[in-house]
Amino acid sequence: MIFVGVDPKRNGAVASLNEDGSLILVTRFIETETFGRAALSVADHLAELGEEVVSVTLGSVSDKSPQFHAARVYGECLGAIVLAKAMLYRHRDTTWHRDLELPKRYLQPSFKKQIRESAQDKWKRDLLIAEADALWLAE
Repeated sequence: MIFVGVDPKRNGAVASLNEDGSLILVTRFIETETFGRAALSVADHLAELGEEVVSVTLGSVSDKSPQFHAARVYGECLGAIVLAKAMLYRHRDTTWHRDLELPKRYLQPSFKKQIRESAQDKWKRDLLIAEADALWLAE
């Protein structure tokens, strides 16, 4: 089984991991290219994985969140996942941060950088924050 994490923001990313946690593929959304193309990026990423069973975790955004401006990208990503007939799980940031015992927003002002650094240590690769979030979602 392949585990996929999708960080559905304008500067988001999609990441895939094997069952053993090894990195398969990371695809980044570029803000200028996401208008109407986030679904294609996710669909292309899933197509590259082949016919293997895929479990996708999609980070969700609350309508009260300052990131809700990314609702269009979220909807596009959700549509691509549903059309790919993958198993879908949705998690809020607070849920997966807690479940993976990652730094919490209210405790650390630079918690996103710490999340990125811990992902870089785990996967031994230079990552952007969106890529690290997608990898942790896949995890």
